[in-house]
Formats: sequence, C-alpha cells, structure tokens
Amino acid sequence: MSKRRTRTALVVAFVVMGVAVLGLAAAVYAKYIASITDKTASIEVAKWAFKEENETKTLSCDLSKTYTKTVAEGKIAPGTKGTCNIELSNNTSEVGVDYTITVKEVSGPQNLKFKYKGNALAADGEITGKLKIGDTKTVSINWEWPYETDEGAGDAADTIDGRTAAGNATTGTSEMKVIFDVTGVQTKPSN
Repeated sequence: MSKRRTRTALVVAFVVMGVAVLGLAAAVYAKYIASITDKTASIEVAKWAFKEENETKTLSCDLSKTYTKTVAEGKIAPGTKGTCNIELSNNTSEVGVDYTITVKEVSGPQNLKFKYKGNALAADGEITGKLKIGDTKTVSINWEWPYETDEGAGDAADTIDGRTAAGNATTGTSEMKVIFDVTGVQTKPSN
C-alpha cells in the first residue's frame, strides 16, 4: 500500500472515530426539548351575588310593631323599646363578604336611642362584620324611646313628638321609621 492510501485511510478512520465519539457524547448529554404554543389556561371566576341575594330583604324597621299595654297597638311612646332584625345571607356568592350596616334615615322621636351589642349606635354609626360562603346572619339592633331623657330635660321634645303625631291631618299619626343601608364588599383572600 502506498503511503498516500494509508494516510487517507487513517484520516477517514479518525473522522469516523471522531463522529462516533461525538455521537456518544451527545447521547450522554442529551435531554428532551419541546416547545408548546397556543395553550390557554382555563379558570372560573367566583360568583358575586351579595346585592341580588339581599335586596329582597326588608332593610327598614317598623318601630310601631312593639308596644306595651298602656300604649295603643301599633304605636310607640316614651318608655317603649324593641329590636330591629336585619337578615343577611351569603348563600349565592362564591366569595366571603365584609358587610357594613349604617343607620341611614331615622324619622321618628328626637330622643330615640339605638344600641348594638350593648353599645350606643349613633344615627350615622356603622356595624361591620363578615359572612363566609354559605353563611346567613341576623344582626339585631335594639332601639328605645326612653321614658325620661336627660333627667327630664328631654320631656319637652317628647311632648312635641306626641303632639306632631296627634296633629297630622292626613294620617292622624306621625309615621316613624328607620332605614338601614347595607353594603357588602368581597373579603380579601388570604394566602
């Protein structure tokens, strides 16, 4: 054999061996690679229905439903008291609710007092709380028209309220009501 053929055979052998070694090296260090495109994430948004669920509830309180034997049925006077119950529900929403109840409007005696859990509630005072998913709750607000206010100093105002009721030519009575404003906000999710 000629030197030239031996050299060519040797170069070809080295090239084939190099390709084989690189192929083995690639096989040792190989990994799967794939590219996936056009995929969409599927999510469902939690339902918010606090307003719809609660707007059929009566959020006013008829004070005249409480009376004593010395007061005509359906009427209130100094010394009467009662409870306004506000029913709240979170059965339809799929998130928790932070609610706020505010005494929005009071048309009635000047000396009418409100309490929630034993604490005085101002005319624009707020009651706050939480409803979990599926919860219902009754918020009870007590009201009282004290028999005597400010050690008797409020008797003049009570007398004016009584005369206003007697002097109403249209109804013969003074309509007295309390309207509550209830606002619900989604509870912030915790981690």
